Amino acid sequence: MQTISIESLMTLLTPVCSGLFCLLLLSVRLPVWDKLKGTGMRRALSDYYGMIVLNWGMLILLTLYPKQFIYVRVIMILCGMLVPAMLYRVLFLLTRTDPREKFSRWNWVVPAVFILLHVIWSVCVPREVFAKTSFYLTQSVPGYKGLYILVMLVAPLRALLGITYLVLSILRYRRYRRYMADYSSELQRNSIHWVKVFLVLWLSGLLIPIPAMAFPVKVLIGQLKLTLPALLLFMQHVLLVFNVIRRNYVVVQKTASTQDNDKISGEKKLQEPDFEKFLEHRKPWLDPVLTIVDMARSVGVNRSYLSAFINDTYGMNFSQFINECRLRELDRIIANPPSACQTNAEKIAMAGFGSYQSYRRAIKMREKRKLLPADE
Repeated sequence: MQTISIESLMTLLTPVCSGLFCLLLLSVRLPVWDKLKGTGMRRALSDYYGMIVLNWGMLILLTLYPKQFIYVRVIMILCGMLVPAMLYRVLFLLTRTDPREKFSRWNWVVPAVFILLHVIWSVCVPREVFAKTSFYLTQSVPGYKGLYILVMLVAPLRALLGITYLVLSILRYRRYRRYMADYSSELQRNSIHWVKVFLVLWLSGLLIPIPAMAFPVKVLIGQLKLTLPALLLFMQHVLLVFNVIRRNYVVVQKTASTQDNDKISGEKKLQEPDFEKFLEHRKPWLDPVLTIVDMARSVGVNRSYLSAFINDTYGMNFSQFINECRLRELDRIIANPPSACQTNAEKIAMAGFGSYQSYRRAIKMREKRKLLPADE
């Protein structure tokens, strides 16, 4: 058994403890899990955090028992290959705009092929050679250069998979933002600005260890070069589970009403005076979770037609239009003398805003829209 410093052990335990804490939250019966039932989010998060705990647990085992670790190192390789794909699956579900879209099984092909190749190669070499090609202090054995190269490819391949899935996540995030601007009126939830912070943390966690790939694990742990990646991973864990539990994102649900709305031909033509009457009598913006599907069903047209109508008539997307209506409603409430005894939070809620943060984003959106470009 090897000895390591308390600082090194604490560094290695940080992601393990944060992962176990997140798994505990996932196991507790919270109302949010009932609301997310059928989305696969809880399962994806459990798989991701479980794999992180196993990965860093294997790193601790490697540090303490390097000679015995050779018999289970395939587990650590498996973790390293699967973690990026599992994290991408979580973000895939977060940014899914079509409930029928499935996470492709092809995402597991590269890890499976690499692991299979490693297992086949490992059982075909002598035990002494297998022991010398450990992660702890890899040595090139004459006549077995291929196995040495395969072991040395683990870290670069994991980094490559991480960068690939990070790019895919960024593209999905941007597509989700564009889609939600014309789907949901909940500014605080459909903006998912926290995902941007999460992606920055993910990128930092990928870039920081790259220069350290030239060092064996023994040197990395001994000199605490894993401290910053461990702390970044801790922040990722907390940020992700907190916002999922708070439901700081919009889930596009597949319902019968949505399907029926999509089948509407759109032959009915909206006229601005009739639409204004509908707005005056129904005040749909008072629903804090209003979506364009709900409003299109009330009007009697499909969502694509309603989206185009609002854009052409008012020069705004659906989210901008509804929140502008809420701001006008708030102005009327404030101007109404009986509302003077109400708190600002109550007035904001009466106008249809789901939260104060949504109100702030609506104000910023209005100011940005009214800002004139500088003359050239």
